[in-house]
Amino acid sequence: MGLARDWTTVFGDHLQQLERGPQSGLHVRAFCLFGLLHVWSASKAAQDHGSALGIQRRRFQSIMNEALILLAALLLSAFFSGMEIAYLSASRLQIEIETKRATWSGARLAYLINHPSHFIGAMLMGNTIALVVVGLQTSALLDPVFIGQWNLGPGLAVALQTLASTLVVLFMAEYLPKAFFRNRANDSLRWFTLPLTLVYWLLWPLVEVLTRLSKAFLRRMGRDVKASAEPVVFGRADLDHYLEEGSTAEEVEPEIELFRNALDFGDVKVRSCMVPRTEICAVPASISMEDLREKFTETGFSKLVVYRDTVDDAFAYVHAFGLFRRPKRLASILTPLSFVPETMSAQEVFKMLIRDKRSMASVVDDLGSLTGIVTLEDVVEELFGEIDDEHDTDVRTEEALPDGTWNLDASLEVDYLNETYGFDWPEDEAYSTLGGMIADHLGHLPVEGETLQLENWVFTIQTMDAQRIACVIVSKDQD
Repeated sequence: MGLARDWTTVFGDHLQQLERGPQSGLHVRAFCLFGLLHVWSASKAAQDHGSALGIQRRRFQSIMNEALILLAALLLSAFFSGMEIAYLSASRLQIEIETKRATWSGARLAYLINHPSHFIGAMLMGNTIALVVVGLQTSALLDPVFIGQWNLGPGLAVALQTLASTLVVLFMAEYLPKAFFRNRANDSLRWFTLPLTLVYWLLWPLVEVLTRLSKAFLRRMGRDVKASAEPVVFGRADLDHYLEEGSTAEEVEPEIELFRNALDFGDVKVRSCMVPRTEICAVPASISMEDLREKFTETGFSKLVVYRDTVDDAFAYVHAFGLFRRPKRLASILTPLSFVPETMSAQEVFKMLIRDKRSMASVVDDLGSLTGIVTLEDVVEELFGEIDDEHDTDVRTEEALPDGTWNLDASLEVDYLNETYGFDWPEDEAYSTLGGMIADHLGHLPVEGETLQLENWVFTIQTMDAQRIACVIVSKDQD
């Protein structure tokens, strides 16, 4: 436009020359015509330049719109993926507690939880739609670069687009949201109750059609797809998860500990709660009544195992209460031992002892050899913890001596000693205590003063309590 104004000024000057004389008129007319053509050319160039800027502006706006759509699709895919994992990871017990608060979100959550197939279907449907949009927008954004600017072939361009979109989707729409929502499953369901409900009902028609088609297909395949009339709100895993969240390692409430023991009770094997064979306190069937009374007084036990020739031939047990009947013969107060495999669950043993009205059973291995004795008290302690009676001592010897040795009670558990003192003593299902470990490696009942060399450890039997190892001096061999 500045050039046009300059030519207008020149054109005015030549008009003044035209007024002075006709001899220069032809020259002036030609010059004016040339000026008009130049002005028109400049205006046309300006219009073309403005048109190019407009095309670039529109192209930039189009790229921004496509990028925003791609970002929105990725966020939606992340939302659906996160909600799916939150739904599967959430504690059903906490959700049930939330629904009992009579809030709007609680009522909506209860409905969603009671329709799992439709909810998961809605999340999968929404995620699929979002991923389709991600694929289309990725192609729209990268095609001009890969094909238009880099002149790549269609096959290579598609491969690069697939690689780029896969990496972006895996990181932004799968890994990150699932890691976030899994750790905040219940909170996420509560925060996003409203959008979840809207998405659920928006996609419900499509999900319902696909659900019916899939059920019809499964019926054709011979699968039973009947839904339960009363869906499970929470199960054992949810209870265990809730207990883990509600307790700390430093201090566990007795009710929580009891509840946790009850959940784990079905998985406890009898071999983990039995008294090992090496620690069994038993008497021969030929023992006199007077010696039996002394044995009960000496050991403080309420029941003793009775055997014929050796402990491996144990067949019955005798209760101290039977002595109040003043029996003439031991056989009149004996109770037969039940025999159970060491792989049997403690829960089944508990039921069996209650049913048979007995309080002790013999535990045998797959070859029928005696491996230990389990009592009703041992099984109950798996539920309620250690039960102390008048013969249990509150303090067990556990002392580090100045000369670098340890004075330890033989009833201390091997795993406890390894964890507390950093020992590397072997642990085995055949024993659980220090005394059991020593007797198992010796292969016989030790005597006071006897030693056991186990790798670089020396165990010296300090005292014996009848047939049990009572106290042990432990030292480390420096050689």
